[in-house]
Amino acid sequence: MPVEEKKVEPAPAPKKKRVVRVNREVMSLDRTMTVSVVDALRVAMTRCWVVDTTRTDIGDIRAVAHLTMRKNGTVRDVWFESAARAETDPAFAYVLETIRDAINACQPLNMLPQKEFSKWEKIQLTFYPTTGKVM
Repeated sequence: MPVEEKKVEPAPAPKKKRVVRVNREVMSLDRTMTVSVVDALRVAMTRCWVVDTTRTDIGDIRAVAHLTMRKNGTVRDVWFESAARAETDPAFAYVLETIRDAINACQPLNMLPQKEFSKWEKIQLTFYPTTGKVM
């Protein structure tokens, strides 16, 4: 007597929530800045960032910048995760320098609503040099 095979349907994947990292905490965008403000910030930083995406030595680099802002949309302070790597890795040092230049070129970040300063006083941006994208 043949054994019947039961087809098991995979469960649908749960919908992904749109989130943004703010000061090392993951929060729903509903509780922070609107998607349009976050996208405007990413687009502005991407446009200001001039990086040679054809360099072969930047392939494995992902740079994370933490910005502390002023109410007028200018950057008060910036620090990079793994910044010490720049002392021994010229490619990483190059990427960090291009990010600093982009931050300086983009100021002030006028897309950030002043009345919501507490939501964007601390910003984390991730830079992907091989694609020239900012997230």
